[in-house]
Amino acid sequence: MSVLLVCNDPTNDLGIGLVDAALRRRGVELTLLRADRFPVEQRLAVRLDAHGYRVATPPFDGVQSIWLRHADPGEALPAC
Repeated sequence: MSVLLVCNDPTNDLGIGLVDAALRRRGVELTLLRADRFPVEQRLAVRLDAHGYRVATPPFDGVQSIWLRHADPGEALPAC
């Protein structure tokens, strides 16, 4: 099982490390999507069907739940 974490820089949030450690003890992998670098440095494709959603972009395929935490899309991207 994998959980997708959507957040800004995770090093600025101590709670993320604690949750990651707790999930790993339970055999759950935490996959990171940096919202502050989205959509230029990271991209994501999600498909909805009769069985729910499917995350279709590697390395996010196989994600079974999504955790949104203090996300500010594009915050770390350079100004145009």
